[in-house]
Amino acid sequence: MLIAQIWIRLSFGVQCRQTTFHSAIKGRIPVMEQLVVSENIQKFLRGDVEDVHTEAIEKVAKEDGMVTLLQAGVLAALRGETTLEEVNR
Repeated sequence: MLIAQIWIRLSFGVQCRQTTFHSAIKGRIPVMEQLVVSENIQKFLRGDVEDVHTEAIEKVAKEDGMVTLLQAGVLAALRGETTLEEVNR
């Protein structure tokens, strides 16, 4: 049986001394969620789907590969671009 070990290194933010309260993280990056209007999403917009609600649209978008805001934040933390503390704010 093969057991793989994966080490993930997450860093803590560095306080920026240039702000008034020394609470800002130095260097900012955008973390965002983007909904691409795929053919499946267009069905909602055209009225081809009768039961239109946000949960249904989100489910279809995720099935089409949308990365949620939380997922994008965690990925940025794993790349070392931000911290999990900032993602959870």
